[in-house]
Amino acid sequence: MITHNGGDTIDGRAFDVSIRNETASQRYESAVTGPFEPTDTVRLSHSYTGTVTVLAVAVDSNTVLGRESRTVATDPTPTTDTATATPAPETETPATETATPAPEPPAIDSATLPGTPIDDTEANNNVERTLTLTFDTEMDQTVAPSIELDGVTESSATVVTADGTWTTAKTYEVPVRFADNDVDETVDAKVSEAQDPDGTEMSPQTALSFVLDSRSPGEVNNVVVEPDAITKANQNAVDVTITNPDSLDGDETARVTLTDQTGNDITRSATIDPATDETTLTFDTSSLADGTVTPTAVVEDDVGNRGDSVTNDQTPKDTTAPVVDSVTATETGSRTFTVTLEATEQTSMQASDVTLGVSGPGTVENVEQVNLDNSGSSFTYKVRYTVSQPGEYTVTLSKLTDAYGNDGATGQTATVALGDAADFIRYTGDADTFGSDGSGVALSIENTASTAVSVRNVTVSTDAASTLFESGSGSTQTDHEIRVVGASTGVWDTNKERNAGKDGYQIGSTAVLSDAATVSGTSTAEVTMYEFLTSGKGNSGKPVDMAGEEITITLGFSDGSELTFTVTP
Repeated sequence: MITHNGGDTIDGRAFDVSIRNETASQRYESAVTGPFEPTDTVRLSHSYTGTVTVLAVAVDSNTVLGRESRTVATDPTPTTDTATATPAPETETPATETATPAPEPPAIDSATLPGTPIDDTEANNNVERTLTLTFDTEMDQTVAPSIELDGVTESSATVVTADGTWTTAKTYEVPVRFADNDVDETVDAKVSEAQDPDGTEMSPQTALSFVLDSRSPGEVNNVVVEPDAITKANQNAVDVTITNPDSLDGDETARVTLTDQTGNDITRSATIDPATDETTLTFDTSSLADGTVTPTAVVEDDVGNRGDSVTNDQTPKDTTAPVVDSVTATETGSRTFTVTLEATEQTSMQASDVTLGVSGPGTVENVEQVNLDNSGSSFTYKVRYTVSQPGEYTVTLSKLTDAYGNDGATGQTATVALGDAADFIRYTGDADTFGSDGSGVALSIENTASTAVSVRNVTVSTDAASTLFESGSGSTQTDHEIRVVGASTGVWDTNKERNAGKDGYQIGSTAVLSDAATVSGTSTAEVTMYEFLTSGKGNSGKPVDMAGEEITITLGFSDGSELTFTVTP
């Protein structure tokens, strides 16, 4: 029995009556219909035994307005218990101030929903996750919590209430099923209506929030490698630019992969700025093989949803310089020579890709391309040069670039000598006399070419003497023999020792050297003549001091050419 003991009239719909004992409870909603006047009484029946508590509970605040407990003996006869509801005074002091303090309503201590965020792949497969609610106290397991998902429609996420269950007195589990409805939202799981065994209802509570993102980004509109070719000069900083998808949510990342023709690849990513139309990523492509490089771009959002990938703009990579197989120069006339360049390169090259420099005693008067073959991976280039005078010329390769600017030239050279041997030998201007009477003459000649020449005979002419004799005999015939000394020694062996009383070399005649004297390339050789005598035989001739006397010498070379020069010691 509930009695209104005095005060203001109460709306009977404003409070419920809860009756419980140690093991069960029962709540009477709107136990009084209409106004509840002072001295009014309402009687309710129950069959509880033991310690029975009757509570008047305010509907709007879930607070207890009044309570009373009694011990009821075991008796199958229904018992009517009473509780007094203290009316609220006319002042602002709430009626609960005089009632026993109400217990704290139960609350959710923790909540979990594994596998979130939910992405497009899972939503397409109608994935189901279990929402687990753990309360801070034991709950009435006959009352299921009410769960609402705020932020999405039921077609995107649905609480499967029919399958919800209490797994313990504190734990409630319920499946949540997701479907692809093209959403990108943060969802709040709101829980209410759960009660503890005393009938105290929880206050509505947001148990947790999670992301449901089943909207995949669009595909990129284009992907371009810049510049048009990857070379040795730019391979460490190659830009790849994508044209962003038409619509962006602001949580997308561009992922670009470069793949070479062997299957090796490198990937980079960058956050897309939705305010821009393009996103550029810079790659170090030095690890990729030469050949074709293919870019692939895809956009991914923050939960892993991906748009369709786009492949475009295959780009050649060439960081390998042409390999110079040979550079040769061949004499084709007294003033012409042909240079042949052979190289290996994977792209075709032209004459404009080659730069040759020519140096020598004369100037280049004409250049004529003879041949160019760039078929396959080989390159052959022939060019004929015409120069102003004979002599030795050096050709230097200073540029050999392929289609992508890779240069294989490292200063390779070739040398060619134009003309006869006599064109490369010159008198150095340092003739001197020797011996105590100055009757010996020594001088030097120089080979200006890089190739060796051979002196085969000698002719000596002078008005100052008529005979040349050797000095000494046998093993003593050394410096005083008439000879040309070079890398090898050619001896003008008259075998006319003065002390033997024999005839010497007659001035003006041509004497063949016993062995051809080879003058090495870019080296000097010594011509020695001893001793100049007046006419006479053996010891009858008198030594002539040759200082200041004019001597004309002609050297004959193995190729038939001759060099004549005049010296004055």
